[in-house]
Amino acid sequence: MRVFKELHRRNVFRIAALYLVLAWFILKTTHVLIDLAGLEFWVRRAFEVVLTIGLPFVLWFAWVYEITPQGLRKEKEVEPQNSITSLTARKIDSAILIVLIIGVAVVLLR
Repeated sequence: MRVFKELHRRNVFRIAALYLVLAWFILKTTHVLIDLAGLEFWVRRAFEVVLTIGLPFVLWFAWVYEITPQGLRKEKEVEPQNSITSLTARKIDSAILIVLIIGVAVVLLR
């Protein structure tokens, strides 16, 4: 259970959710553009493969680094009392909501 608490504290779950929502939005947008441009099926598949391969790297990055007022720093370099992960979590939640709203609007308007 300590691993899940640490994943939650480091916002890895939120980053995963943001990545998945962004990947969904990118795929929806590129599928429409690829169909309009008349490109081959492999172009669509290439986007899907690249986004799938990118997920583990994003999760690793979220685990190792923390966003601080001074920029990105390794999690080990940030003192627990100086951590702003709760503030970062709220910003990530807002980003997820914004992308979802834009994505749903695009799907409904299409």
